[in-house]
Amino acid sequence: MLTDRQVKSLHTDFPQIEVYDGSLPGFGVRVTNKGRKSFFLFYRARRAVDASRRLRRVTFGSYPYVSLADARERAKAILLEVGAGKDPAACTARQYVHRKSTHRAGRAPAHPKLRSILPDGYFPGTFGELAASYMSQYVWLHSKAPRHYETDLKRDLLPRWKDTPLSEIGRREAAALLGEIVERGAPKLASNLRSRLCAMYNWGMEQGLATTNPVAGMKPLATRGARTRYLSEKEIGELWSVLDSRPHPSSDVYKLILLTACRPGEALGLTWEEISDDGTVWTLPEERSKNGMAHRMFLTLAAREILDRRRLEAGASPYVFTSDSTAGEPLRFLWKHNAAVREDVGFTFNPHDLRRTASTHLARLEVREEIREAVLNHRKRGLRRVYNLWEYDREKREALELWADAVMAAVATHGREARAAADAGPR
Repeated sequence: MLTDRQVKSLHTDFPQIEVYDGSLPGFGVRVTNKGRKSFFLFYRARRAVDASRRLRRVTFGSYPYVSLADARERAKAILLEVGAGKDPAACTARQYVHRKSTHRAGRAPAHPKLRSILPDGYFPGTFGELAASYMSQYVWLHSKAPRHYETDLKRDLLPRWKDTPLSEIGRREAAALLGEIVERGAPKLASNLRSRLCAMYNWGMEQGLATTNPVAGMKPLATRGARTRYLSEKEIGELWSVLDSRPHPSSDVYKLILLTACRPGEALGLTWEEISDDGTVWTLPEERSKNGMAHRMFLTLAAREILDRRRLEAGASPYVFTSDSTAGEPLRFLWKHNAAVREDVGFTFNPHDLRRTASTHLARLEVREEIREAVLNHRKRGLRRVYNLWEYDREKREALELWADAVMAAVATHGREARAAADAGPR
């Protein structure tokens, strides 16, 4: 019989293994070489229910977001249903048939502002209808930051639940979604998403669109305090060397974040239209900016070399950094690549730490605070926001050129040290 400590310590070098619990027939945990652990149950329906008695497989979610005790209780409940002559997997199949019958009513058109993320509209009674109604009837009318809701829908919610009936989205499904976001290294995002989902469902219940709120009463997720991680000059050289050894669009995204101090999401959504004809200026439009302010970033020689390389590889796509899985589509996430890079480089960091690294080293290089804030596209504070409308274009260019020289110097130093270590060989 498995214990929580044993599940926590399970690992494998094989693509995946399955370890059975022993307390319940067919119940166990699947472990992958990437460290993911998920609970499962195999069973066969009674012959009176299914003449073929096909082997069924039910999953319960990932550890530690689903505990061993909870998974074991769920497996026990399913086995009791099977013993009573029921087939839980067949019930799921009937839910799917019900979903298709719901969809026969046809799609309703979404609000024009949602055409980019709901181009085909939505089916009545689904999460897509709740999202479209909430955005058009509440968020765009009352929220001061509608872009956060739009981003949540486009990135995490609609790709997963767009055509799912609201009756099929319960606490277990919501917890699984939030757990996956935490697992990819974004606990703050998961916490904010939980709050916005709760507000959306509460509004939907008031309007008669939803009958329950799957995140109501769910405790706020524990988030990290203020982040202070930044890379030293030595770490910058080591990271650049690893990125050079991994020729992938994500590697170029990391480099561009480091050289321009942009936000990771801004780099992922970069289009060729935002780059000037001479390739020296990147103009971020206000609709893609976190604070709603358009921003000009000046591209140094090292940054332009990245874009030149991407132009050769991106083909006809309007996006600079494209996904391998879907031709022409932009990269969506960096967390999978980040795990591999961190393993190679030997220290921990996340993409946003590169932005903080640039800002910290600009301070080390004695760049004035107001110029650093302009490079980061932070809003001016206090009266400066009213009386100082200067945009510091020349100063930002000089600061980024100074920073690019510092980055290249760190890369060159690491290269010399690596060659010297290789020449010296083992003693």
